[in-house]
Amino acid sequence: TVRFYGDQIFVKEPGTRERTAYHQDASYFEIDGDQCCVLWIPADPVRLEHGAMRYVRGSHREGKLYKPNVFVAQTPLPGSEGDLLPDIEGHEEDYDIVYFDVEPGDLIVHHYKTIHGTGGNLSRYQVRRAASVRYTGDDIRFKSRPGVPRQLHHRHRLNDGDALSGPDFPVVWQREARVDAA
Repeated sequence: TVRFYGDQIFVKEPGTRERTAYHQDASYFEIDGDQCCVLWIPADPVRLEHGAMRYVRGSHREGKLYKPNVFVAQTPLPGSEGDLLPDIEGHEEDYDIVYFDVEPGDLIVHHYKTIHGTGGNLSRYQVRRAASVRYTGDDIRFKSRPGVPRQLHHRHRLNDGDALSGPDFPVVWQREARVDAA
């Protein structure tokens, strides 16, 4: 079963100097498990100078959950849990960082525990707009996380360990039951 978890729109206006600090999406989501992916869908052409997504290759396999930060700096959110994220921005040459030039109609998919961030939009004229859509699989369970912003569209509070269910997490795909011929 695949469930919708949430979505978000990101806009970086031309001349935006602020970076989106490296982070894991998992740190901001009140879920636990392995089956969660994030789709990043650009509405504009995006190159490195526009604030392309930068990924630390393989970081989702580390098994760590890092503290969520304030997005424009590595400052962790007060009261949040997890390890402090290393200073990747200050030492990018020490990490295997990849990015992709994308066009409208392209789609980048990453694991929700992948460490990623963006630079500013150094363009003088081009806006950088993108949508982020998140989906979960069967092993995902609700887990309250202290210090993280509440997902305003999640109206029904679940208990820790509950499977995602109900109108906040609609099923978007389900494998058909197999019928074995006798």
